Amino acid sequence: MRSGSPQTVAGATRTRQTLAGLAALGMLLAGCGADDGEPTGEPTAEPTAEEEAPPAEEEPEPEYEPPSIGEHAADAAWQFAPRGINAPLEVTLQDGEAEDSYVAYRHRPDLGEEHDPSGRSTDHDAVYTMGEPIEGDLTGDGATDAVIPLTATFGEDAETLWYVWLGAEDPQEGEPVAEQHPYPVAAAQECGNDVADLRIEDGVIHLGVSNVVNYHSDWECDGPFSYGPHQHDHQPRTVEVEELDGDPVLVQTSPVRAWGGVCPGTDAPQWSFLDDVVPTLLPDADSEVLDGAPGTDLMVGGFFFGEDPLMEITEDRVFISYVPSQDRERNMQGENTLAACGWIDAAG
Repeated sequence: MRSGSPQTVAGATRTRQTLAGLAALGMLLAGCGADDGEPTGEPTAEPTAEEEAPPAEEEPEPEYEPPSIGEHAADAAWQFAPRGINAPLEVTLQDGEAEDSYVAYRHRPDLGEEHDPSGRSTDHDAVYTMGEPIEGDLTGDGATDAVIPLTATFGEDAETLWYVWLGAEDPQEGEPVAEQHPYPVAAAQECGNDVADLRIEDGVIHLGVSNVVNYHSDWECDGPFSYGPHQHDHQPRTVEVEELDGDPVLVQTSPVRAWGGVCPGTDAPQWSFLDDVVPTLLPDADSEVLDGAPGTDLMVGGFFFGEDPLMEITEDRVFISYVPSQDRERNMQGENTLAACGWIDAAG
């Protein structure tokens, strides 16, 4: 076979060499582009602060919603003064209830052992239950206040005291929503005093009160309160919260102006007729004079207090109940007209 010409052989050889060179160059270029762990090309610039993505917006904390006065009082420590005038008992509620002691006081000292105070009171195991709050603004500051009943039940007997809780204007988290006023505005007992139709209208407490005058009081009647059934004649009254010397004070504004806390029936076996005694609103001789000037004809009855009474009494000033002059004639006819309490000079 005849070989090709030298020119042809040489061309073919050059072509093969060219192709081999191109293949080697391709492999070299491919090797240069392989990922060998070293950065390739120009380094990437770090983003500036302006170019960084903005942080995600945080959810705002929910605004503090204080509990209602009722919710607060249902899990609070209460002061409960038996009969509304004696030494307060501290009762701590949980979910509106508590089990604690109750001290029942004998109404009349002459029915007990007069010289032995221990014979005038008895401790009982009791269940305390909070009632529904009655809300309204009693001080005119725009904050919600409330009157809340608390009932002590012991054996066959029970006593309910209605307390004013004064609301804080802008309570913050961890602060009390309201504070209990130390003096109850009304009291009711089995076989004893009674309260009806308590409500708040236009910043004024309205209620009907029936006081049992304890001329024939006894330890019986299924318990420590006054003897026998009673026909309750509820006398309408109004009570307001006034500020005196910077402190809130309960003031009865009708039917006569008088002390606005609990004003129970007298414990005295008989009324005293005094024509030179002037009751005052507070236990202070310089306090506001009630029911006229000296010379007013009053019928006055006293109370039996236990040790360390709630009412502030001294050797000079004592807390009493009285029939205002305008009601003396009606009271003489046996009507339930007891309408006022206050303090008088003990010497009177």
